[in-house]
Amino acid sequence: MLPRYLLLMPGTLLLLAILASRGDYPPIHDITTDLEDPPTFTHAPTLRGKQSNSLEIKPDSLAQQQQAYPELQSLRTGLSADAAFRRALEVARELGWEVVYRDPERWRIEAVDTTAIMAFRDDIAIRIRSSAEGSVVDLRSVSRVGVGDLGANAARIQAFLDRFAD
Repeated sequence: MLPRYLLLMPGTLLLLAILASRGDYPPIHDITTDLEDPPTFTHAPTLRGKQSNSLEIKPDSLAQQQQAYPELQSLRTGLSADAAFRRALEVARELGWEVVYRDPERWRIEAVDTTAIMAFRDDIAIRIRSSAEGSVVDLRSVSRVGVGDLGANAARIQAFLDRFAD
């Protein structure tokens, strides 16, 4: 039989690794591709508990995001807004997100992603706008709990953008 402290080691090592990496990420939990006009949520407020982080946009978080993740930008595509909406739904499902709201008339999607570690649930808004060249896709990913997200929301958005472009 293993000593009790050996059973606790994997979890303790994981926690220490997470805490050690906190200095690499800003203490924000709300990330978007559009800093001027972030996508908003329609359905997510009905899914979030009273203790959840606010969905209000915080200007200081946007400034921190600009410094930490300047590569996160709106995705401009030659696809029509309808085609981009269909592709966005497909990508969300490929990434394992639970699509909880869709409005094909307004080209809006909301989804929930559950983190592998600690099973935190984060809300995602996808907004598509028609443009002269095709369409523009914007995302916003917000953690329900915690002060910072250790880069999870930015990584989630980047994974979507990369997959959408493939």
